Amino acid sequence: MNEFLPSEFFLSQNYPNPASSYTSISFSGRVGSNGKLLLLDENGKIISIIWDGEFVKENNEANFDVSRIKPGIYFCKLENEMKTVVRKLVIQ
Repeated sequence: MNEFLPSEFFLSQNYPNPASSYTSISFSGRVGSNGKLLLLDENGKIISIIWDGEFVKENNEANFDVSRIKPGIYFCKLENEMKTVVRKLVIQ
């Protein structure tokens, strides 16, 4: 089986943004590699680990409950041992 391995590490903008209850975040990385998807506050402090694991497929999606997080500006960070991508996330 010849599986497509994405050459790019990608984090899409969450939807909806701003979010009030749930938000959906799409991301991708090289199949077989490990990564983390984190929610950070404005100071870079980790608020939540949204996903931590191995990329088992090309396109991934996390549905994240933000209803218990206070309103404000946050950052969604996708990282692995070689790359990092960050997107702004607003919770209302």
